[in-house]
Amino acid sequence: MQLAGSRVLRVAVGAVVVGIVPLGAAGPAGAGEDSGTASVSFHLNGSPLTCGVSGSSASTFQDENDTAVIDASVVATGGPGCREALYGVTLFIRYETSPGSGTFATSRVDGATAQEDPGHAATGVQTRLEVPGPLGSITVQHGAAYVCDENPRTTTCSASVVTNPK
Repeated sequence: MQLAGSRVLRVAVGAVVVGIVPLGAAGPAGAGEDSGTASVSFHLNGSPLTCGVSGSSASTFQDENDTAVIDASVVATGGPGCREALYGVTLFIRYETSPGSGTFATSRVDGATAQEDPGHAATGVQTRLEVPGPLGSITVQHGAAYVCDENPRTTTCSASVVTNPK
């Protein structure tokens, strides 16, 4: 979803990695960064797996052009078997359109899922939102879903982490 007055850049990554490189938020006043990890243990075809998600987000505000920038990324993590079990990754960004306004906007970015492209689910997604600023609070949910035996209703188990770059 692209919001009016915003620009979105999305990049898909094609390999499970063990970590994530934090997004740089060095720059103007009003900059903030946050990151985190989470894991989920489950079984796939009877074999135990522990897989996870790593997320990073950063925000900056540039006074000279009244632009707020939110950078966010998510990467599916884990050992052998996690790549095959990966269903997909998601970023969900919620931000207050101006400090104290109580008005929020959202943006969601999904990597290609295993259902859309069997055997080639995106293992990471990166996005950049450029919106009129300054902004109030910012919350980013980074998620990874894995095919699992434990949840017969949806057939996926997930790990997610929330970051707050401001």
